[in-house]
Amino acid sequence: ADARVRPGCVAAFAAPRTDAFLDEQVAVVAELRTREAKDGELHALCQKLYHAVIQERSVAPSTVVLIPPRTIPKTTSGKISRAKTKQVLSDGKLDIVYAFSVDHAGEADPVTEQVEPQSAVVDLAPAL
Repeated sequence: ADARVRPGCVAAFAAPRTDAFLDEQVAVVAELRTREAKDGELHALCQKLYHAVIQERSVAPSTVVLIPPRTIPKTTSGKISRAKTKQVLSDGKLDIVYAFSVDHAGEADPVTEQVEPQSAVVDLAPAL
């Protein structure tokens, strides 16, 4: 875990393939504790989250998205709603502070476009 991410406020789910040679991909959405951070720090945080998922689950996320504090969708009981998070990200309604994607060669680049996750929800949050 990282002090810049709110504990228990991370959602990970299956995302569409971007390359015919890749199996299913994973998108990670993490809620920040504060918006006060520089792009370089946010990029480093995305890389840290990316590597944590690889280490814990042996899956490389295709996209890592950072969102403002208290904006990740939750159920009425207060649990993270990965399905709702996936939906608002897909609909372009998620307020994104910073995001990057990783191509199939493993090189990370900042992105400005929304990710459109489509397949089943996977629980990778405990790895973060």
